[in-house]
Amino acid sequence: MANKSGVKKRGSHGTVIEGADEVIKAAEREPSVTGVKSGTILPKKKSAPRRIDIKPLNPKQLLVKVHHDSTIQEIIIWTTNQERVEQILRDAFENK
Repeated sequence: MANKSGVKKRGSHGTVIEGADEVIKAAEREPSVTGVKSGTILPKKKSAPRRIDIKPLNPKQLLVKVHHDSTIQEIIIWTTNQERVEQILRDAFENK
């Protein structure tokens, strides 16, 4: 099912942690993003400051990990412009 911007969601986890929601919305608004999949939520051993980690999986995919309190959510983003999308995601996360 495509959302308002035409980005096709590629099977997603039903729950999104705080901080990840803004990252997903920012990705969906970006024209170079062709797909977004929110994934597993993992527990951390101890609570830590919120942060975002972004790394390329291949030339068309980014693995995004959003850390919040005692959880981490993984998000996979398909894009044709990794550098631009990475900056957009960092800005969305930091401005929340």
